[in-house]
Amino acid sequence: EPQDHLQQPEDDMEEEEPPTIEPRQCLFDTHISATVESNVERMHSKYDFFIPDREYLVDLEGFVGYCHEKVKLGQMCLYCQRTFRSYTACQAHMISKAHTKIQYERGIDLDEFDPFYDFSKADEEFYQDTTLLRKKKNKAGEGDESM
Repeated sequence: EPQDHLQQPEDDMEEEEPPTIEPRQCLFDTHISATVESNVERMHSKYDFFIPDREYLVDLEGFVGYCHEKVKLGQMCLYCQRTFRSYTACQAHMISKAHTKIQYERGIDLDEFDPFYDFSKADEEFYQDTTLLRKKKNKAGEGDESM
């Protein structure tokens, strides 16, 4: 009985509700949109949230859901990767510091977003462009040898 007071939390911080991962919910507030797409549009217009290489994104719902997991479960800022004691503190930080975006840089967070993208079309286009460029250079080089 005398040790009951040790079970009390040291902080009298208000307990957060267990987070729900809902891709239709805004990453930065509690608003829930009708669709994931309309959620992304709202986050863009209200918070300047931007999805890089959107034309190669193949899993929008998974992408937004993963961002929710980082913020709500990991309590981690999407931009600077700083962690917080609560996801609401993380959301407040992201809004106040204009960190309502992802870095999307190699060595920071690029690889973790890879499963949501398909760059095979971009790779194919790049390969075709470089092959075409090489052929043009070779043809131009053939003319120079005859001189």
